[in-house]
Amino acid sequence: MPVEPIPCAPDGGTGNPVEVTTCCAPSIASTALCRSDGTTVLLVVRSGCVECGEAAQDPQVVGWIDPATGTFTPGPAPADAGPCDTGCVDTICVQRCDDTDGDDAADATYNELWCVRADGSTELVFTYQDDPATPYTPVAPVDCTYGCSESETVTLCDIAADGTVTPFLRRYTFLNGTASYEDVALDGQTPHVVTGTVGVCATGGGQPCAEQTTPAATVGLCLPDGTPLAVVITRHCDGTTTQDGWLNLTTGLYTSGPPPAGAAACGDARAFELAGLLCDVDPVTGDVLGLVLVEYAYNADGSLGSVRLVDPATGATYTLQGELRRCPASVGAEQPDQDLTVLCDVQPDGTATAFVRDYRRDANGQITGHTDYTLDGQPYTPARTVGQCVEPCRNTSTLLLCDLPTDGTPAPTVTDTAPAPYYPYSTAVATAGTQALWDGGTFTFPDAAGPQPGTTGTVRTAAAIIQAPRPVCDAGTAHVTVQVDAAQLGPDNGCRSTGFIGLYNGQGEANRIALDLAPMDTPAGWSGTLTVEADVPAADLAAGSIGVLLAFDAYDDSGGICPGVRRTSWQLSEFAATVVYDQTGCATQFLRNVTTDCETGAVIAVTDTTLDGQPYTVTGEAGQCTAAGGGGECCPLPEPCGDTEIVTLCDLTYDPQAPIPTPARDFTLTGNVVTGNEGTTLWFAQANQEANGVAELTVGGLLPATLYEYSFASTWIGAGGSDPVGNAAIYRLDVLDGATVLATRTRNLSNGSNVFPGGVLADDAPPLRFIAPATGAVTLRFTDLTTGGPFNDRDLFLMPLEVRTAVLTLTATPFLRRFTFDCDGGLTSTQDLALDGTTPYEVQGEVGHCSGDGGEAATVSPCDVQNVIEACRCDDTDGDGVGDIDYVELLAVDCDGALTSIGTYIADLSAPYTPVAPIDCAVGAEGAEPAMAVQAHRVQLAAGQSWSAASVPTLRSVTATAHTGTGTITTADGNTTLFQGESVTWAIDKDEDARLIGPLTIAANTGTTTITWTRGVTL
Repeated sequence: MPVEPIPCAPDGGTGNPVEVTTCCAPSIASTALCRSDGTTVLLVVRSGCVECGEAAQDPQVVGWIDPATGTFTPGPAPADAGPCDTGCVDTICVQRCDDTDGDDAADATYNELWCVRADGSTELVFTYQDDPATPYTPVAPVDCTYGCSESETVTLCDIAADGTVTPFLRRYTFLNGTASYEDVALDGQTPHVVTGTVGVCATGGGQPCAEQTTPAATVGLCLPDGTPLAVVITRHCDGTTTQDGWLNLTTGLYTSGPPPAGAAACGDARAFELAGLLCDVDPVTGDVLGLVLVEYAYNADGSLGSVRLVDPATGATYTLQGELRRCPASVGAEQPDQDLTVLCDVQPDGTATAFVRDYRRDANGQITGHTDYTLDGQPYTPARTVGQCVEPCRNTSTLLLCDLPTDGTPAPTVTDTAPAPYYPYSTAVATAGTQALWDGGTFTFPDAAGPQPGTTGTVRTAAAIIQAPRPVCDAGTAHVTVQVDAAQLGPDNGCRSTGFIGLYNGQGEANRIALDLAPMDTPAGWSGTLTVEADVPAADLAAGSIGVLLAFDAYDDSGGICPGVRRTSWQLSEFAATVVYDQTGCATQFLRNVTTDCETGAVIAVTDTTLDGQPYTVTGEAGQCTAAGGGGECCPLPEPCGDTEIVTLCDLTYDPQAPIPTPARDFTLTGNVVTGNEGTTLWFAQANQEANGVAELTVGGLLPATLYEYSFASTWIGAGGSDPVGNAAIYRLDVLDGATVLATRTRNLSNGSNVFPGGVLADDAPPLRFIAPATGAVTLRFTDLTTGGPFNDRDLFLMPLEVRTAVLTLTATPFLRRFTFDCDGGLTSTQDLALDGTTPYEVQGEVGHCSGDGGEAATVSPCDVQNVIEACRCDDTDGDGVGDIDYVELLAVDCDGALTSIGTYIADLSAPYTPVAPIDCAVGAEGAEPAMAVQAHRVQLAAGQSWSAASVPTLRSVTATAHTGTGTITTADGNTTLFQGESVTWAIDKDEDARLIGPLTIAANTGTTTITWTRGVTL
């Protein structure tokens, strides 16, 4: 029922009425009151009238409506009317968010049911999640990232022009203070399109509503400090809505008018807004240095409070290293929308200042304004033309280089040491104080007044240890070079061998690895440089096992060899030792990216990376990698098949026992006997010493009561005197079981002769036989019985060989041994295979040649294949005429040299291979193109001088200019004149051309001529 407004009077209601234009219409309360009889009433409230422009007064009750009949009764509410519940005039459901795992992020939602009392106060009733019957206790409430919406459905009528009324449902949704609706038919699903006038449907024949509908509260808004609030909205009969005021849900206080500025959906990022993902970019190289988020913090009134750069991974403050730019697509980050973009403030001189423009949009997406910031988030005001930033023009070249180690040639340490272990002879005299020589100084070995006791000579000696630190990477060997300047000062000429420098890996003559001798019969006044060098294990050099020995005659009385006594002194100087560790394979390939300016060519940046793009730091010296065609260590070629050899060997097994070797180096020596020839020979009474040497060796592992034989070789040296009996080379060999002699032999090798046999060792036949004792061990003893007194001229040489059973059966099983070598010829691996070339073979005995070793019962199985060779083949699998698969063919060589294919296999022989279309491997072979460059040259010719192209093998261009006078040019066409002021040029312009071809000679005749040319070079 419409209510008649009462005009306001100046005196509060008395006197003549005064018309005013501002008077608030009544509204109906949204919550019904209950009477004692169970019926309900709705209160009608109205704000008092005020002067125009003044704030509305609080609403007052002016009557009530019976909802059942629609009857309006003016005046106060019935006396028995009161709240229908415990005091709540309305309830509000608020959705909240909970952090249950402590990561400060919402991971669960729950609902709060609030009671709104008649006085406007609020009270939390209970919390729940899905089922209101089940209470929920939040763990750590946090802000939600969205607002909580409410909806209400009312029945309205679509009234056509002819009066036809069509009822329909209008469903309202209230979210963040904004109302929206949708119209559907009464079935709740079919959309309804309004064709007439919308109004409230008449009830009981009454007229459509002319008043507001009940107010409703929408929640989900929060003040900037997080305080939740609800907006009270009234929907009118014509479908429009107005905001009446808002409720503070924390205090329950109601305030008329719109919510405060800065209110936003709870959990909205407006208080702390993060812009799209940007990149920290190096302005020079363009490299992305990091990912960045821009955080804008706003004040309670919605104004910008502060700006912070955020690390998206950790949330910590980010420190800008370069410039803030939009991320390139290659980064893979989600590109920011156009609301935040990087622009440039372009100055008249072309320089540009980059800044960030943040666009603001309205609810319809239209741009309403923008704010500019510097790249570090400070406010910025453009001074000139604003436009898109233009990336600087850059060129980038990538070079394949090698990080070459520089620690492979360290300075060695040379330390003086005792020379006796290197020169254990009785003629030696160690020289003191030679560290000065090893340090590079000059040192003199003086001559001697006489020989050492019991000898005919004196030899002065000095030795040192050579040590060098090992590099981080090497191939396992090192090359050692040692040299010294020597001068023979006299007073006499030398006799035969007079001195030497020796290099040793360990002590003793057996460990000598290099030797350089002074000239035979070195004359007084001679001088020269003695040098020794050898490859040694890198570990031995680093451990200090390498030694150097100097030994020079000081006195020599050789009698019949050189007449008279020879006294010699020596001056030694300029000693030097160098070491070079083999670092093959130690170079590391890397890529060098050089960025240059397109316009000036200036180098902007140089960046080194690994081959897979990771950052790389050069530790040695950057240099060109060896070209692929050269097979260098940085760019190695695939290992050619020629680096593999296959030979036929035999697996030797012995019955009943393999021979037992007895090398001379294993004997125990007493008296005048030493080992020689790499530890294989016993030398008794060397250098005219007394014949009292004894050499013993215990041999175990023998089969008791088995017949054995011992074999060795023998010879003698020394011409001796005229009386053979007085100078006889005699030995005795005893085979002992403890003190019991099992077998013995005494033999005069010189046999009465005084003719020197040349020192050639020969088998001392027949082998000496004996029966092994029960202990399975015997002692072999050689005793020197040479006659001639303490200065006899005949020396014994004995080479012990082996102990073996007198009856020995040898079985030889042939197999294939595959040797693999590196590019320098070093052996890298071996593999044993059966004769089929594929089955692995395991050696059971000793490895030897299949011809046998002279055993009495050697049984070697006959085999048609005498050798197997390996041939590289190429297969064209895709029909393009170029080999694209390498494989290996094994060829058997029989006794007549005929070749038979055994089979084809993949490159490492691990599996068979069937070729598709074999092709010559040379077809289509190609290597990596070397890096090329052009080098510029210029010369100035005076009159009478000339220049020839033949002096430049890779000539690419040449220009001749006659500045004064004339010149003569000679080509294949003959001689022509180069006139004064004339310039002529020849050049090639194709990379594949080898060079500019002559003949071409240019001569200056009467004046000055300049020649400018370029030549091709390989980087």
